[in-house]
Amino acid sequence: MGKLKEKLSNIFKTERAILILCIGIAFFFWLIISLSEPNYTTTYSIPIKYNYPSGLTSNRVLPKQITLDLKSTGWTKLDQPTPIPISFNLDPVENTTITSNIILKAIQQQNNLLKKNIVTMRPSKISYELEESIQKNVIVQESCTITPLKQYVIIDTLSEAKGDSILITGPKSIVKNIAFISSTCTTKKDLQNDITVTSTYELPHPTITLPTANYKTTYIIEEKTSKTILIPIRTPNDSIVVIPQAVKVTVKTSLSYYDEITDKNIIPYIDQPNSNRAKILVKLPQKGILNYQLNVDSVSIQSK
Repeated sequence: MGKLKEKLSNIFKTERAILILCIGIAFFFWLIISLSEPNYTTTYSIPIKYNYPSGLTSNRVLPKQITLDLKSTGWTKLDQPTPIPISFNLDPVENTTITSNIILKAIQQQNNLLKKNIVTMRPSKISYELEESIQKNVIVQESCTITPLKQYVIIDTLSEAKGDSILITGPKSIVKNIAFISSTCTTKKDLQNDITVTSTYELPHPTITLPTANYKTTYIIEEKTSKTILIPIRTPNDSIVVIPQAVKVTVKTSLSYYDEITDKNIIPYIDQPNSNRAKILVKLPQKGILNYQLNVDSVSIQSK
């Protein structure tokens, strides 16, 4: 009895293995046949290049690619080739439309696609209108908020942008109405170290082109400090005496300018007096001073 059981068990194991093998072979052949049938749809995008006549451009946005839905087998879907760009020469006089036949011909020449396999094509035609291309320098309005911590200050900026304007290129009817373009960056707050940010130009119209899409700016950030100097007050002539004769000037500056702030580049003075009192004026250096404060704001005047 034991031997019979063992024999039957071996038979069942063999039959199960054969059954699994048969199912595997059947699935394999089903997969081969299924992938060979043209029952699939593949989306295929082909880049477009436009060749403009000298000095002309399009005054409308033209599509950058043709999108095709193709009948294909599973093998084609698994092994989709890299599309080859197509190009069109734009005619300023005779034609203003690239027809579907012209597009299909260009696609078949470059990408070896059969017309019968194309289910849909988007767009099916391309209309255009050409006009004179001109250049113009316009002002850049920068919107970039960089905020240091309270005890820190931006002392300088180093930008890749050349000046406060940029050269734009585009169709004459559009360029002539553009007075400025904007640039923006990501807001940065509570800074205490130097930072470099990227600002991006915002195109005023999609037909406009720029020399560059963005630029980097480095903000130099330093800690604030203060310095107080007692400085003699200058008078317009030697015939008068002012009281007090010196004033304490307290300036807010940054660490790198601290040693440059001296009584040689900060000059308190008075103009020609018309009475016995005069307001103290201060001549400051062009850089380094954030603000200043005097211990007195006016002086009395006496003749010698």
